[in-house]
Amino acid sequence: MQTGQFVSPPNPANTSKKFSPALIVVAAVVLLAGLGYFGYQYIFAKQTPDSDNKPQPTLVAVIPAPEPTANWTERKFENLKLTFKAPSDLAIGESELEPNQFTGYLQNDKIGEEFFLMDFVYQKSGKKVSQSDIQTFKNDPRLIIPGTARDISLDGYVGFAGQVNDRKSKFITAVVKDGYWLLIYITEPTQTNKELSDQIMSTFKFLD
Repeated sequence: MQTGQFVSPPNPANTSKKFSPALIVVAAVVLLAGLGYFGYQYIFAKQTPDSDNKPQPTLVAVIPAPEPTANWTERKFENLKLTFKAPSDLAIGESELEPNQFTGYLQNDKIGEEFFLMDFVYQKSGKKVSQSDIQTFKNDPRLIIPGTARDISLDGYVGFAGQVNDRKSKFITAVVKDGYWLLIYITEPTQTNKELSDQIMSTFKFLD
């Protein structure tokens, strides 16, 4: 090399590698595909609930409440051909006053407990009861306190329940069985006695 001759430094443009247009296109496609994949994963993850992170509901066992009549005993009126369930401490009795006239009762007269008397009267004789007779009885204000009567059915026998228009306003249930009145009275018309008598009557099963 001759002394005094100027040597220029290397040009970076000349030392860097040259990339072909095809390689640049391939790289761009790969980059766009990667960005699209990760973008999709991000959006999909936002829209899909993460079930693993959500709190799971706690299962609580539901224990059914015991039936009010579950521990009651089976009872039966032979003359009325009626079976039912009632508390075991209720006294029971029945009689035939005259041919085809039957009576029965359920009673609790223990000291310290609310008095309960449920009387049954069934007279299977005389003129048979019609539908109009039921309506006349139910809607007569001299017999039934207005506004207390409601239609009911006991084991398929229809009639009504209400309160008698007398001094004690006794509860009465009157249904027509085989064409004749079956009358059931609750002498002491308290809410407790009404609930008890309704529960007893809900278990009625007539045998004929």
